[in-house]
Amino acid sequence: MPEPLSVEFLLKRGYCCGSSCTNCPYLPKYQKGAREVDPFAVGFGSSGSGYVPVAPKKE
Repeated sequence: MPEPLSVEFLLKRGYCCGSSCTNCPYLPKYQKGAREVDPFAVGFGSSGSGYVPVAPKKE
């Protein structure tokens, strides 16, 4: 089985190809031509940075 494409590679492409890639970073998911980046997908690719955007706490 081939290795899944990295988030970095898919972001460099610039749009969703519609092939249901495991690491698809675009919204809506798996819709060919989608260009909106899912903020929760960024940072979980092969770089392994683990960045998760979190809203500030309300006091």
